Amino acid sequence: IPGSGGGVSVDFSDGANPSVTGAVTREVWLQTPAAGTSDLRAFFISAGSSNGSEWLGSLKGPSNYGEDFSARLSGDIIPKESGSFTFHIAGRGVCELHLNAAEIDSEDHVATIDEEAWNHVANLGEASSQSSSTFNLTAGTRYYFEVLQVARQGDDHIAIGWDTPSSSGIEVIPGDSLSPLETFTSSNA
Repeated sequence: IPGSGGGVSVDFSDGANPSVTGAVTREVWLQTPAAGTSDLRAFFISAGSSNGSEWLGSLKGPSNYGEDFSARLSGDIIPKESGSFTFHIAGRGVCELHLNAAEIDSEDHVATIDEEAWNHVANLGEASSQSSSTFNLTAGTRYYFEVLQVARQGDDHIAIGWDTPSSSGIEVIPGDSLSPLETFTSSNA
């Protein structure tokens, strides 16, 4: 994965549908919704194809990527252990975390930040709006997620962390617990 320092793992046991872990899909649009837009998901649906995409090795986006852009990080979170998980978001501008799983009522907008002040990864979980409720997740189960980011002027950043049953604090969700939205086979189909 360029620039991430991480690697991906591919399981070819089902040759027609290889399973990729170790990354998350990041799509970028060189446009932003109108100020005050409350439904970011509708904006991303109506914006059409992204201007570019890449894989990231964790749920931490690049810092100071640019100005006047929107980004979506998406894929599956695959926990390595079962138990109670809490999710946290840090960033600058408007950032949202959505988690969708059978165990959760269809779709849940779990954490939001809308700040012009820099809110770095060290601030994960600092404000209650940045943290989700607790979810009981099962090891090895795929949970689809989307992180939506709108960056206008100035510095930008996005990171998603979690408290796991065995962690001693909040950590950025690592690539080995992630699977990208598209794999190299689906993008070349």
